[in-house]
Amino acid sequence: MRLVFLALLALTPSAWAGESLTLAAALARPDLRCKITGADTLSVSVENRSGSSVAVAQPAGLICEGRVITLRAAQMAVPAHQTVEALIPCAALSTRTPLASGDRRPTTDTEPRLAGLLDYFSRNNDVPRLTAQLLVLCVTEDITFASWRRFLGAQPGTEPTPQEIGAAIDALGVLREIHPQSTFALASDAELKLRALRNPLARAKAAQLYGFALPDAPLPPALGTLLHRKPGDNCPICRQRALMQPREDGL
Repeated sequence: MRLVFLALLALTPSAWAGESLTLAAALARPDLRCKITGADTLSVSVENRSGSSVAVAQPAGLICEGRVITLRAAQMAVPAHQTVEALIPCAALSTRTPLASGDRRPTTDTEPRLAGLLDYFSRNNDVPRLTAQLLVLCVTEDITFASWRRFLGAQPGTEPTPQEIGAAIDALGVLREIHPQSTFALASDAELKLRALRNPLARAKAAQLYGFALPDAPLPPALGTLLHRKPGDNCPICRQRALMQPREDGL
């Protein structure tokens, strides 16, 4: 029998009968067949060939081959002679090793700089995948907005999508919360600032993050652009007259 569940779902205490192992320990057990594959989400399959149930409890922050790190804890109760699968969200630790599908094996590496971020993920299970990946790269590489878009595969000269702008502004807000005393390149990125303040969906949040107070209504036009004071000024009357003047080509 094969059971599947998401790693972020908690199991009841009654499900935790039997021995408890980490993923690395499960891989070393001859009576367990454990396989880890995936890119931005790891698919973990544990087949229990023994006669007793086994619990696999893996804390967040596991670094696997390919320099990917799990963002949430995994809890798997595997009954005897059954197979359980779990899905664990993960992120690339570096832009030099982009995410790619394939088999993974746990390593003994650690990344202490991500402790605060992993704690934030444990308390907020609704962080979008795009934002989570950017947050990891901000902490490990202090990445800029343009560099992050290159990591995503954006072609040079293309416009950022609203999703990219929104994810970057959300990431900046999280960084301000968990690392209030730190400075990040994303916070001083002029391109992100300009695009976020121009984006209708991100403008309000961006204004708050950058310390701007948006007016409740648009500012009125300058008086000189409304009133006719002298011939040739930039008022509606003079602009209309200029449009009505015959052109040299007779059109």
